[in-house]
Amino acid sequence: MLALSEHVQQFQLRVVQGALTTATAAFWRRRAADFDQARPRDSDYTGNATRDDLAALDQRCAAAARACRHHALLVESGYPELISPEVRTALAKAA
Repeated sequence: MLALSEHVQQFQLRVVQGALTTATAAFWRRRAADFDQARPRDSDYTGNATRDDLAALDQRCAAAARACRHHALLVESGYPELISPEVRTALAKAA
């Protein structure tokens, strides 16, 4: 069985891994594609959803996809800076 400190270290590594993953433009383009894929299609089984329900879902998914693509563009343009000086300093102190 792992000691508590090993669990904490594993958690810390996962947090950093997640942060670095979501800091890439490729991640945000994949998320945009996921939201585009989630948009309702005519061939979908819609159950009890009304046309208005499906239209609202389509609008939400389309807006989320646009936001993700915009985020990807921001990351590619260098804003926000991937790792700020404050984060670099904190990481250096923790090492």
